[in-house]
Amino acid sequence: MAEIRDATAHMTLGAIRKRDEDNLDLILKVSKEHSFPSTMAALYFMGAVQNKILLKFGIDQVQMFKDSGLTAEAVKTAVTQPMDLFHVNVPVSDPGVKALIDKIDKMMADKDLKSERRQYQHPRDTWKSGVYLYHQNEIAYFISEPYQRKGGHYATPHIIVPTFGNVYYVMTNFKG
Repeated sequence: MAEIRDATAHMTLGAIRKRDEDNLDLILKVSKEHSFPSTMAALYFMGAVQNKILLKFGIDQVQMFKDSGLTAEAVKTAVTQPMDLFHVNVPVSDPGVKALIDKIDKMMADKDLKSERRQYQHPRDTWKSGVYLYHQNEIAYFISEPYQRKGGHYATPHIIVPTFGNVYYVMTNFKG
């Protein structure tokens, strides 16, 4: 089992929040934006990135689902969106799926990994919505929720570049 370090053990909640926001700012500086023609394509990308992140830590959840012996219907019922294979906010009623998710959670805990899906409603904070993967209580990876630009984006402070069509974006710091 990996040694579990907790850098937040002696910090206040305000200090933890400030540290998380600082870490997210650092992550966003090295993040890349990916574009997709639909929200479904963006969600599939999110799921693929999440699976690659777990593979990096030696957890092959896709293969675990395939090898589980669960019926395709049981998995399909539990996994309602492409990204939910990562089991972030998955409502689980099938005991076999629940056991498999618990096994993945234990493997993640053994590697000192934790995932969290955050959704911010305030317009000022929606850019922070997405999946956060923590390693040793530090934000290691961020995958944004799919988003659209309204009316274009700024190429410089003085030039607005128009965005044409239905384009959805996902931002992540994962390279691979």
